[in-house]
Amino acid sequence: MAGVHFLMETAAMVDQIVNTTALSFIFTVDEMILERLTTKATKHMMANLTDYPLFNIKEHDEEHDQAVLDRYEENEMHWTWRCKDCWLLPRRLAWSVLLMTVFTLEYYHHNCTRLEDGSWISKDISLPILAHLNPLCLIVPCSHTGGAPVWTSADLGLASITIRNP
Repeated sequence: MAGVHFLMETAAMVDQIVNTTALSFIFTVDEMILERLTTKATKHMMANLTDYPLFNIKEHDEEHDQAVLDRYEENEMHWTWRCKDCWLLPRRLAWSVLLMTVFTLEYYHHNCTRLEDGSWISKDISLPILAHLNPLCLIVPCSHTGGAPVWTSADLGLASITIRNP
């Protein structure tokens, strides 16, 4: 419903095409995650799912509702994690999350400054000296900028902001 509302509120034809493409991407994200980041065992299990009868009505005609709830609580709501279950973890997903975390932390460490209140702000940005990037800079942080900064944190007016604690 939100997607239809999103598309119907788009006036221009070009924006309509872009928004339709974006909505199509959003609808397929879950399938892409399942396809690329899960194990073969998970894909096999998902492909071979069958209906699971919760209980046989004939056997439990006389069973009281509370007994059914107690049996459900005992059989379905308690699961313990054991080391032999770690094959169920999708390794590609774990690696993707780990690498995304490492690269995000590396970005903040090299490109941002931490303020006194705990927030982060970008360091001053200058134009590069050369048009070509040194490939070594992809591995080891190096400065390839020079001259006067084209953007500073003073542009945000942070000096004039005062935060009061209630």
